[in-house]
Amino acid sequence: MEIELRQGSQVPVYRQIAEAVAGQIAEGRLAPGDKLPTVRQLAEETGLAQGTVKHAYDELEKEGLIEMVQGRGTFVRGREESASGGRKDLAMAAIDALLDRMEELGFSSRESEIFFSLKLREREEGYEQVRLALVDCNTEALSQMADQLSRVADVDVYQFLLDDVLDAPYKIGDHEDLVITTSTHFHQLSQAVGGRCRLVRVVLSPSNQTLTALARAPEEGRVGILTASDKFGRIIRRSCTALGIDGGRVDARLFGEEGVRSFVEGHPVLILPPNYNRFCSKEEGEWVRAAARAGQTVIRYDYLVDGGSLLAIEEQIEEVRRGKKGR
Repeated sequence: MEIELRQGSQVPVYRQIAEAVAGQIAEGRLAPGDKLPTVRQLAEETGLAQGTVKHAYDELEKEGLIEMVQGRGTFVRGREESASGGRKDLAMAAIDALLDRMEELGFSSRESEIFFSLKLREREEGYEQVRLALVDCNTEALSQMADQLSRVADVDVYQFLLDDVLDAPYKIGDHEDLVITTSTHFHQLSQAVGGRCRLVRVVLSPSNQTLTALARAPEEGRVGILTASDKFGRIIRRSCTALGIDGGRVDARLFGEEGVRSFVEGHPVLILPPNYNRFCSKEEGEWVRAAARAGQTVIRYDYLVDGGSLLAIEEQIEEVRRGKKGR
């Protein structure tokens, strides 16, 4: 498979790869069912980082042009013949998913329309986004960081679990402008990715509203911590201890485990990630909402980038942006 990269182009390298493959599919040079080179093979052929090639393949899969099958390889997907189906159905499904996500974040239909128009205008003008890679040890903190930093104008945010990056450092490559991680993981991540990335360290801490809610929690009865990962559960438990909540009355459970319903119903105080709906089943979410309606105390544990770190990130983003405009 021939991939010709345009040196000095404002189009990101991963996007050039995706466009080249998409063009060969459209021209029929790659037929449905054809097997594409592996990420490693194509990286060796082009001299690029494996993470860059993986990013391109991920984009092609999102567009419905290829399919990555675990243990078998990557294949060109079959074309849809119906004008009312195929790519149109994929596009409508993608838009529905986007609108659902915007509603989850609390944006109105009008606000979603404005943001969509802005993004289209940026693409038409060839404006290159600042790409942020967020790295942390648990999904809950990553998700909250992503929500917070996505509100910064003109950035694309990608999330990576620390263990995944340590196992495969190539996942973070030359397509990220800034790599953001906590002070806890900064040294470890720096050793893994070397000088290939511009690392920024931040401090995460519970919000004042969360600390106030914990301090005002009833002093009697069991306290239940319900999370998607043990690591985030331990973060919440440390806050409870710091605020004088007796560790003997604190229990923890993970979404998806057996007995979640009885756990929710049996704990007058529940502490969860603020965006817990992303990590639980529909039934589990309803059990939590039913508990709140029944008068149980439900505390959402906001774990956010602190103000000083946020200002530092914004300064770094602006510096990257100026560099892009000067190229």
